[in-house]
Amino acid sequence: MAKSNHLARLDRVRQDLHEARVAARQADLEADTADAHVNRLREEIVAAHAEGATKAVGQLTEQLAEQKLIADQARMKADGYGRRIPASEHDVAQFIADNHAALFAEMEPQGVEARDRLASAARELIAADAAWVALRSRADDLLSHVPNASPAADSPAEHHLAAAVREVRQALQAGDVARPTPHWRGKRSHEQSERANLLAKLKGKPKKSAQEERQMERLRHELQSDQAA
Repeated sequence: MAKSNHLARLDRVRQDLHEARVAARQADLEADTADAHVNRLREEIVAAHAEGATKAVGQLTEQLAEQKLIADQARMKADGYGRRIPASEHDVAQFIADNHAALFAEMEPQGVEARDRLASAARELIAADAAWVALRSRADDLLSHVPNASPAADSPAEHHLAAAVREVRQALQAGDVARPTPHWRGKRSHEQSERANLLAKLKGKPKKSAQEERQMERLRHELQSDQAA
């Protein structure tokens, strides 16, 4: 299924975050490698001093100076790439906050499809169980006429999915399968509480401006609409 505009844009923003994290990890590895090279050169210089290899000490010292510059640049690069991550994380969070209504609206058809598939699969499981039980009943009837055989001794009591079927049947009887997308009851309840608290605060003011009176009227209307919904 092709993704709609906002979901596709969110994927791109998340891909930017993923790439920033990958680049930061790679830069860290390069900086660690450069630091390790510096440490190896230091050890070689110490060993050269111990052996009295003056010429080697001079050569290694030059290499160490060069490698320190490389290591410093690598570490600064890693630090810089690391700073990209919080910015990219903020971009993802901000995009979701700014576009959550459109994102969930675009997810809704997929949510309905997922719910319907799950409900259909549950009904099919129950129907398959009923067919299994009916066939076992016929087999039991035949077994009762077979010498030295009986349904109790030779017929399966139930299949391994029987417990799951019972739970699925109870679940369907308890209510419809929910969509995976939000129902917003918690968000609406929170917003309703905020409106009620603000209305109570405005009511408690001894003197109210015309703007506050209009705000109170709007809050009353919104609370009535919430209760009706």
